[in-house]
Amino acid sequence: SQDILHSLATKPPSTMPYTVQMLGAVQRISFLSRDAIRRVVPPGYVREDKPSIGGGSNGMQRLMIGFRRCVVVVSVFHLKNQRKDECARGVQVMAYIGPDDLDEYEQDEKARKRQPSSYPVPISENILAYGCYDGGIRFYDIVRRKQAKSALGPNGRGNPIVRVINANGAQSDCVSPLDGRYDATTASQTILPRLLSVCATGVAYLWELDLSIDLDNGEVLYFDIPPPIASFDGLVAAVSGKGVPVKYPPTLSPASIASLSPCSSWEQTDEVNAQFEVSYDPGKNWLCWVFSPDALGSTLKPQSSREERLNMNGTLVCWSLENLPRREWPPPLLPPRCVVQLPRTADGKVLSEMVLPCIGVLPNSHLATIYATSSDELVAAVTDLENRGDSVQLDVNMMTLADLKMMDYGQIHSIATSRFHPLSMIALGTAA
Repeated sequence: SQDILHSLATKPPSTMPYTVQMLGAVQRISFLSRDAIRRVVPPGYVREDKPSIGGGSNGMQRLMIGFRRCVVVVSVFHLKNQRKDECARGVQVMAYIGPDDLDEYEQDEKARKRQPSSYPVPISENILAYGCYDGGIRFYDIVRRKQAKSALGPNGRGNPIVRVINANGAQSDCVSPLDGRYDATTASQTILPRLLSVCATGVAYLWELDLSIDLDNGEVLYFDIPPPIASFDGLVAAVSGKGVPVKYPPTLSPASIASLSPCSSWEQTDEVNAQFEVSYDPGKNWLCWVFSPDALGSTLKPQSSREERLNMNGTLVCWSLENLPRREWPPPLLPPRCVVQLPRTADGKVLSEMVLPCIGVLPNSHLATIYATSSDELVAAVTDLENRGDSVQLDVNMMTLADLKMMDYGQIHSIATSRFHPLSMIALGTAA
């Protein structure tokens, strides 16, 4: 299996079969087709698909799979058996991000720190961005199967990046929100890719990358990473309305986040990942940051038990990314647009990974947030954005939309929505 891993990292893609047990449990899977990438990157960074004979698209069908210990990009295709006139699926390995030797790197501290601490996101058709345990952000070239660029942000080496998020929706005006296609006559690389890097201590940075690519052959013509253009102190914003002073950097959990590494225990890593959830709303051009009661309780009530902290409310903090300053150092700390409480119900606790902020079912004067509780209730929290006065701490009206226990769907494990559909639709993943 080690020979297979080495071939993934150093040799051209192949269709040879391989096992994945040595890579660890699957954490996440996402599409890397051209249509999927166009929805999150600026125009001009993805080639236009040529129409196929049948009228469809002949673009590559790629998947990115995040394992516990590495990330793999594969292309899925069909192999036709000419004798039996049957088709079977084939998998071609396109890229591998991770250590060359899974058995030995755990004893090499420097090698561990360079490994991905966040799930990668595309910034173009063939360039992926991901955060690392050493606090850096790295960029991987799928075509050349090697690192294209790296940078260390103001967060420093002791603050791992746990999320990397595309923040380009408001800039991609020539992209259709329905089918992800764009007008090639207006698609130029004059709009630069933007990324949000979120650190383990509850601080985020907005980057604007100076990137030029030859789409015909995938060659990177120019790539520069200027300093971040803005910073966001999420946890301080979430708890500051309580009137409690926050010691910087605030602690998210009893465990030392700075010691987080690929070799950390499942419990330690999951505890950090469950502290908050970050998303970007392309329609409003907002950064939305949901903090779990556990994260807030660790700062507000550090002596309380974890069960006591989990009984508190969650908090949603939103920032507008409009009219940002240009190239100031240090990057200015932006104030939030609003801070909203997410109340728990009588029986259910708020889970940060089960929150959908900025659902577009109401006029722009109101903010609707839908979330699921630990008792399998679907709840909506509505906030009036206009009659707010001078305070960023806004009142919320809560209502229960459904009690899924009564519908025999089983426990809720995930919740999602499509921002590109003309109607707001919610999908629930349950145990049933």
